[in-house]
Amino acid sequence: MSVVKYADITVDLDRRVRKGEFHGKLPSTRDLAREYGVSKQTVTTALKPHLRTELLTSERRGGMVIHPEKLRTGTIAVVGWYSEKKLMEYMPCDHLFDRIVADGFSYVFLAFRDTRIPASQLHLFSSFDAVFFACSSFCQQRIAEQLERDGIPFVSCGFCPTYLNLNYVEFDSLRTLRELTEKLVDAGYRRIGLCFPSNRNGYNDMIRRKWKQIKKELSLPEVDGDFFPYRWFVTQEENMIEYTRRMAKRFSWPEVVIYWHPIRPGLYARMKNDLDGIPESTLLISREIPLADPYLPERFLLFEYPDHSEYFFAAWEILRKRLFTPEIPSEQVWLRQKLVLHRNIPACSAAGVQESGVRKQ
Repeated sequence: MSVVKYADITVDLDRRVRKGEFHGKLPSTRDLAREYGVSKQTVTTALKPHLRTELLTSERRGGMVIHPEKLRTGTIAVVGWYSEKKLMEYMPCDHLFDRIVADGFSYVFLAFRDTRIPASQLHLFSSFDAVFFACSSFCQQRIAEQLERDGIPFVSCGFCPTYLNLNYVEFDSLRTLRELTEKLVDAGYRRIGLCFPSNRNGYNDMIRRKWKQIKKELSLPEVDGDFFPYRWFVTQEENMIEYTRRMAKRFSWPEVVIYWHPIRPGLYARMKNDLDGIPESTLLISREIPLADPYLPERFLLFEYPDHSEYFFAAWEILRKRLFTPEIPSEQVWLRQKLVLHRNIPACSAAGVQESGVRKQ
């Protein structure tokens, strides 16, 4: 019997009861088993959490009687950075908040200006029924272990490399990165740089290893930026600016640089004013660039930012299962991130690219 399967049925029945789909009683165990495509034993196990809370009571020859007043409620702490407004700008989550309320829960948004939540503030979480981390940067191992000791279920949007025993949802960015790299190779590019900084402890080392593996499999040469020492305790933009400065200082620009995270105003201003001497022949790829006008410079190529509604909903479903069935193992979900480019990749023109420590004129 799949423990995840019975937990899925538990939370689905809760949602169906809230919608008033049943009329006082549940269908028989046999009918539910047929509907969900599982055994009667799996359905019986799925009903146990609702029997414990008395949402359902078993009557002899009367089946399972529903008591809507016993539906589970509670308050969810949604943890983000800076402010709810700032989070909404980066990853709109109004649909998540609507879903939480529709499922009978309330939420409180907790904003932290620093991803390293101090131990003195861990007590803030003890008054909540569950915790939803909008980014795994907040969910360092110390915090996760404290929540587990307190018996408070939680989920993270993004995995934490320093604590793998974690409930999380993550976009499969590496799969998408490989797909993009293959398209660049097809267009004739060989010297490809990647700027993929993160403020998650341990994540940068993992990305560096995976990027090296992708290059080896595609027979691509290493470039200077592949060895850039990202710092996880500074912002992504600070890392990206420092990466760009290093490439300029060493005159080692590749044919294309992939900035996996959005190019923010500070870095874009440097690029626009040519403060770092980026060669005209170097193609710059990013998720998002702030523009004062609707015309994107020819050297830039954008790919679409993923829809975080699916991201948040998947994480919320995991958290609901933890609320109803805390005994199930930790769950990790990787979502496919579709690669959508705003235009075709131009053919490679390597002339004028700076490399090997020598500035080409």
